[in-house]
Amino acid sequence: MLRFAVYDDGGPARHWPMHDVVLLGKGDVVVPGHALFNAETGHIECTPRETGAVALGLLHDAGAAGTLALKTCLLPPSDEPYVLTVELARRAIGQFLTKAEEWQMTAVGDGALFEHWEGARRGFTKAMVASDPLDAHRRAQRAIERAVDASERLVVAHAELLLKKRYANKGASSAALGCRVDPDRCAGGLQKVLADQFGLVVLPVDWAAVCPTQGTWNWDKTDAWMNWAIDNRRRVVLGPLVDLEADKLPQWTAPFAEDYLALRDVAYEHVEQVVARYGDHVGMWNLVNGMETGTTAVATEREMVDLVRTLALLVRSANRGRRVMVEVARPWGHYRAEHPDAPAPIHFISRLAQSGVRLDAVGIRMLMGAPTGSAVRDLMDVCAVLDRLMSLDVPVLLSACAVPDGPVEDGRGHWRSGWSPKAQATWASIMPRVALARPCIESFIWGDLYDTGHEHPAGGGLISSEGRGKPALQRLALLGKQLRQAAHQASSGKEAS
Repeated sequence: MLRFAVYDDGGPARHWPMHDVVLLGKGDVVVPGHALFNAETGHIECTPRETGAVALGLLHDAGAAGTLALKTCLLPPSDEPYVLTVELARRAIGQFLTKAEEWQMTAVGDGALFEHWEGARRGFTKAMVASDPLDAHRRAQRAIERAVDASERLVVAHAELLLKKRYANKGASSAALGCRVDPDRCAGGLQKVLADQFGLVVLPVDWAAVCPTQGTWNWDKTDAWMNWAIDNRRRVVLGPLVDLEADKLPQWTAPFAEDYLALRDVAYEHVEQVVARYGDHVGMWNLVNGMETGTTAVATEREMVDLVRTLALLVRSANRGRRVMVEVARPWGHYRAEHPDAPAPIHFISRLAQSGVRLDAVGIRMLMGAPTGSAVRDLMDVCAVLDRLMSLDVPVLLSACAVPDGPVEDGRGHWRSGWSPKAQATWASIMPRVALARPCIESFIWGDLYDTGHEHPAGGGLISSEGRGKPALQRLALLGKQLRQAAHQASSGKEAS
């Protein structure tokens, strides 16, 4: 057993929120097991089902940085409990140093950045030698706050350097920034915002809405947006055509819940109808979302590979040049806590490549402040995922990224001073830069154009339900303008030479 002592202001805690709790193995891969808080001892007791060192991940206070999903380092079982804040601080301090060296940022000119990190290191050292566990906890808590702050400063500084390098000689593509649109509304004002601010449109195909009963399809809402995109020469990512997340399949497919071949057959028929209707008007076909979670009849890796291969061949049957992708719904892999046989997200994509399935891109969703598995994370944790994606050797679309514009339910976390329109706008100005600074990221796509009432996370749209543009929309518009200027300047520089 692995135990962590937790404290409140008076001593050992008697109440402790257990939100977004997971056990992690090598590579931050979620491993099966249990973590429970024992109110009698003030300990979090972790029982992994695998032998060896594991880490604990959970939502934790990070001071001014917010309430975030933090992790400890890998730790072996011990007779004595670890102090949770000490181990969280150890991980945050070490991750900063590792990334600073990996990114060759140890000589960066921002003195405040390393001053914060050095303050965290000194506090952590004092926590390590403190004889009183409560004193160690307090010192480590302050170290966590400084380390996370320093890490986010490092991420921003690194992104600015990479952005300048990436677009120094070649401007950003018009599809670098995109937005997902819910087909339920197709108003002129929404169309104008898309036309003015985004070069790429993601148009989901809700199988349950388009095909409410087997064998019948209703294309009216999807047609409206597709016709607009064609008329305005906007690139379209269509899909996911098949969404395998919980409760996303049509109800009439329920009899196939444990019959993969039957589900594949009806999915094939559905995708065949979509392809026949929209053909070559689609820039990228998003075949499947959420397959890696293993929550449907598509449960084994062999079945996952088979379904993707089957749908990819179908889409390309009339035109081999059509681009196809699959989408990862849960990039932090929390689903493995309940479905340990499901593949880790990056492994799932690698397995497709090893099986000879040719993908033109991979989509990654990063929705924060939503239910379990989508808790709020600091920028360094996001970068850790983005950097792992570089090993895939395939272009990546951040296919749905969003954060709330107001308070969310307890247990989902918050960033910095708490979610608000201002905080959402700040995040919207930073995250696309962090993402697009990496050469493997082809596009950054906001999760929802407008608040629909069922968007994830709640309040994650760029336009309110009353039709008002939010500050986040203004920030993305400014970034789009800057990227277009970079493209123009790069082009002008070539002509001058």
